[in-house]
Amino acid sequence: MTNQKRTERIYLTAKTRMIAEEKARSLNAFLNGLTAWYAFSLIAISVANLAGGLRHGMIEFSSTLLSIALFGISLFLLGGRISQRAEDHRRCYLALKGIYHSSASDQEKMASYESELEKYPNHKPIDYDLMIDAATSRNQKLWNDDGEVELTEEIQKRVNSFKNRRKISAVLAVLLPAFLFATAYALSSISSELDSCGDAEAAA
Repeated sequence: MTNQKRTERIYLTAKTRMIAEEKARSLNAFLNGLTAWYAFSLIAISVANLAGGLRHGMIEFSSTLLSIALFGISLFLLGGRISQRAEDHRRCYLALKGIYHSSASDQEKMASYESELEKYPNHKPIDYDLMIDAATSRNQKLWNDDGEVELTEEIQKRVNSFKNRRKISAVLAVLLPAFLFATAYALSSISSELDSCGDAEAAA
């Protein structure tokens, strides 16, 4: 192992923090869009309810569920934790890139590296896996203290699992208002048909 290989840890951490920042900003943008979508859905449900198109009790449940979800997302966004985390990761990788490309000795670089990491929150383990996956897709070689970093089958499984969970969660979150609206409309139609049958039987 050489000191030069050892300083590659700085580069790996900087690249991982870049992935972490991108992930946080993507989540922040998605939640902002989801907030607007839920707010629009609440307005649409309220208008349909006032127009008499939805008369089943499902409408109250749908409105309550969306209101709770909207309130929770809004509080989460107002706290600024996601955007702050993204900014912290950005500042960290910029500082690390400066250290990595500096003319200081390897020992000085590693000392500055350790000192800089104490100023910022750590990234998640999946961010490191995502960084390796992204580098491999670009045919980029990465190195750490043990040699070349490779995309193992285990890492690939974790990356695929994370991406699938994120995709499914996003789809379900986006489709929730449509599902609630369709369910409320269907139940309203059934209630209307039952009322009509009841009125017809009473008239007979």
